[in-house]
Parts: sequence; structure tokens; C-alpha cells
Amino acid sequence: MGLPRVVPEGGRMIAGKFVTEGVTVSVPTYTLLRDVETFEDAETYRPQRWIDGDKNKMLKVHLPFSIGPQACIGRNIAYFEQLMLISTLVRNFDFELACPDQEVRTLERFNSNPDELFFCCRLRDL
Repeated sequence: MGLPRVVPEGGRMIAGKFVTEGVTVSVPTYTLLRDVETFEDAETYRPQRWIDGDKNKMLKVHLPFSIGPQACIGRNIAYFEQLMLISTLVRNFDFELACPDQEVRTLERFNSNPDELFFCCRLRDL
């Protein structure tokens, strides 16, 4: 499930097809993030693509809070919370997958979530 939008007055061409006004359309974020035109190895788990890749191209498909006037108003709070949580966890714990050979499946919802991703964490000696 993506972020639904209503086609404006006069209709629009979407992916080569005319869609009449008033129709609700949506593209799941899962699909956007698996576009081989943006990510050559879209089906491969490779987080470093966000460091090495074409930032402008990638940001066009990565819309966790939507864009425009209907974008999430809590975006900045969420970014701050993520920064605080992740930095605290990484500083205080070592992480590793419980089953490194396990294939990670995703559940397609509003956002894609991993299904049964087990990991171990150990408190660091600081």
C-alpha cells in the first residue's frame, strides 16, 4: 500500500496510460525502491548503495514521509528520534544476525517491514 493520491482535473498520463480525473492512484514504496533504473541490483540487500549511489536519483524514489503539501508534519520529529535512538543503540551495543544465512522476507504494508528478522545484541564495555 502506498500513499494514495487523487488524479487532478483533466486527468493525467501515468506510465503511458491516461487516467481520468478523480481516480485514486497509489504506488507502493516497496515497488519504488526496487526499480532497476534507479538501483541496478534492486533485489540485493546492499545498504551501502545509499552511500555510493546517485543521491538525486535515489531521493526521487525514497519518500518515507511523502512530499508536497500533504507531506507528514511530524517528519522532523521522526528524524530527530531516529538519530537519537540509532546513535544510542550503536554506541552502547554490538549487533549481529542470529542466523546469518537466513533469507530476509518483507511484509508489504504502508511501509515494508522485515518478517522474523532475529538478531543478537551485546552490551559494549564503555
